Amino acid sequence: MRRLLPEKSKPPFSHVELVGGDAARVFFVSWFPFNWNVSSSSSPAIHHNRTGCISDTVFSPAEVV
Repeated sequence: MRRLLPEKSKPPFSHVELVGGDAARVFFVSWFPFNWNVSSSSSPAIHHNRTGCISDTVFSPAEVV
């Protein structure tokens, strides 16, 4: 079940990138608990900027899953 977040509720991705490690993973997953088809992606980073929800991040598929 996907739920679009309102513009004002978007998480601060600039802060997520600065945290790193488990804290960043927990924060990221808590905001986006649904499947982004990351497991089938061979890209070293997630690029969902086309959706307008997630800009280029520093998370690898292994970190997000």
